[in-house]
Amino acid sequence: MTPESVLALRDLLCEMLAREMQITQAVIAAVPEYGRDFRHEPRARTAFELAWHIASSQVFFLDAIAGGGFDFERARSRGAAPPPAFRDVVLWLAENGAAGLERVRALPAEALLQPIFFKPGNMTLPAWRFLLIANSHAIHHRGQLSTCLRPLGARVPAIYGESADSAPPAPRPAAG
Repeated sequence: MTPESVLALRDLLCEMLAREMQITQAVIAAVPEYGRDFRHEPRARTAFELAWHIASSQVFFLDAIAGGGFDFERARSRGAAPPPAFRDVVLWLAENGAAGLERVRALPAEALLQPIFFKPGNMTLPAWRFLLIANSHAIHHRGQLSTCLRPLGARVPAIYGESADSAPPAPRPAAG
C-alpha cells in the first residue's frame, strides 16, 4: 500500500467509524435504564455490559492505532469503571470516540502502515487494518445489543435505514 492510498483509506474508514458511532450511540440510548441487567441467556453479557464493552473497546482500538500499539495495562488503569447509566455511556463514547478519531485522522502514512501486535487475536497487522476490525467488532456487539430492545419494550432506532419502530406510519387509504 502506498502512503497516498493509506491516507485516503484512513479518511474513508474514519468517516465510516464516525457514522457507525452515531448509530451505536442511538442504539445504546434506546435501552431503557430498567433493562440494565437484561440478558438473553445466562452466558450472555447484560445489556449494560454490552453497551460499555462496545463504547470502551471502540476507544481502546482508536487509542491503540493512534498510539502505535495495544496497551492493556493502560486501558485497565485508565478508568475501567463504566459510567453509571446508558445515557452516560453515550456521552462518554461521543466525547472519547471523537477524540480518538481525531488522533487517528492526524496520523501520518508511516504510522498507519506500521505493524501492531494484537495478543488476543495473536496477530500482527498494519495499524490501519485495526480500523476495520474496530468497526466490525462494534457492529457485531451493537447487533447483540439491538436484540435486547424489543424484549425490553423499547423502540429500535434506524440502523441502516428505517426500522419498524422508526419508520413513519404508512398513509391510510382514502375512504371510498
